[in-house]
Amino acid sequence: LLDKESRKHEQILEKIGVKNSEGALVSLDKFITFDTKASDLEILHRNGLRSVTLSASLRKAKISAVEAAGIIKTRINNTKKIPEGVIVEIAGEALKTNIIMKDMKTALIMAVIGIFLVLALFLNSWKKAFIIIAIVPFCIIGIVIALFIHGQPISMFVLLAAVGLTGVVVNDSIVMTDTLSSGLNKLSQENSLINNIAELASQRLRPILLTTLTTLGGLLPMAYGLGGYEKMISPMSLAFSWGLLFATIITLYIIPSIFLLVLCKTKTV
Repeated sequence: LLDKESRKHEQILEKIGVKNSEGALVSLDKFITFDTKASDLEILHRNGLRSVTLSASLRKAKISAVEAAGIIKTRINNTKKIPEGVIVEIAGEALKTNIIMKDMKTALIMAVIGIFLVLALFLNSWKKAFIIIAIVPFCIIGIVIALFIHGQPISMFVLLAAVGLTGVVVNDSIVMTDTLSSGLNKLSQENSLINNIAELASQRLRPILLTTLTTLGGLLPMAYGLGGYEKMISPMSLAFSWGLLFATIITLYIIPSIFLLVLCKTKTV
């Protein structure tokens, strides 16, 4: 309708005629006004809706992205100044972390199920597999205790340590269960079943403790930042070391007890 140069002049735009219901031309200046102001450099849309993105950098030594997102979400929910029709979404690192953490929880469950099936297949006994895998919940408890004592949040790297730890803690449990299964028939039947199990468990005390202590010797310096703190490796090492330590203690006491309970019910393992 107008060339590029004419569009720059307000006086020309005001005289553009628009047909009314009777077919007569009415100039634009009869029912509109012009206002000059600075415009956005660009207009972004998301899912067909006009959007504005606010971003910020965090001091991760002070607060994590997930914690910051939680604070922002709480304040947004408590404010009454957001206009009707405005949709607020929190994305970025916090959203990606939440997605990864959900995937890690699924991976942890799948790891436990996979370990149980492999043990049941090779040992040809679901009861032995149950006794061995019973240690996994206790290593998770050790991780939770460590995070609570040290004031650390549950992060992606902590869950990654938990997934890896499930395959490590069962090693001591396998050694203990195998010793109890193969050694009971060799001991004197004159002693009580509890005494025989206690004797066999004590034989595995030194190997299990030595294995755990040597592993902790490599993990604890990284967990506590001796020589330098690393925000990704240190929480992972902290979770791994405390989970392993707690699971080892439980292996020496709880696994023989579970073995005794199963043996008393079935008479055979």
